[in-house]
Amino acid sequence: MSIATTPGWAAVSAILIAAIVVLWVRWTRNRDRAITDARVYRHAGPKPDKTNKPISLEVRVLQVSGKFTLLIPLEAGGNELIECSHGIAEIAGEDLKMTIPDWLSDKMGLEEGSLVQIDNQDGKFNFTAIEAPPGYTRRN
Repeated sequence: MSIATTPGWAAVSAILIAAIVVLWVRWTRNRDRAITDARVYRHAGPKPDKTNKPISLEVRVLQVSGKFTLLIPLEAGGNELIECSHGIAEIAGEDLKMTIPDWLSDKMGLEEGSLVQIDNQDGKFNFTAIEAPPGYTRRN
């Protein structure tokens, strides 16, 4: 009698096959669910708002309390950016104030006095460095 035909090994092989089938079914179900979720969330997020007019501004980066900050005057167009900046900016007096995370300022090469362009294209808050410091090379 070989080892493969003993009742103990037969039970082990049956359990192993059942476990493989269960894992395959779960993987397939989760994969299909992830694909469906990706389709649903691909179009989620801010939609372009036809009531807000497109705005494009150029502002300088300031250093406030050791953090790089953008202060966008509400009168100069900051009021048009309020809708698309929820969660990343706040109203501080007469300005829309956005604090730039350190990792992002390093990645973009921003320093105090750097010039950035801000817009609300596609209903999103976008900002792009216009002026990089001399000798700056992008770090990945």
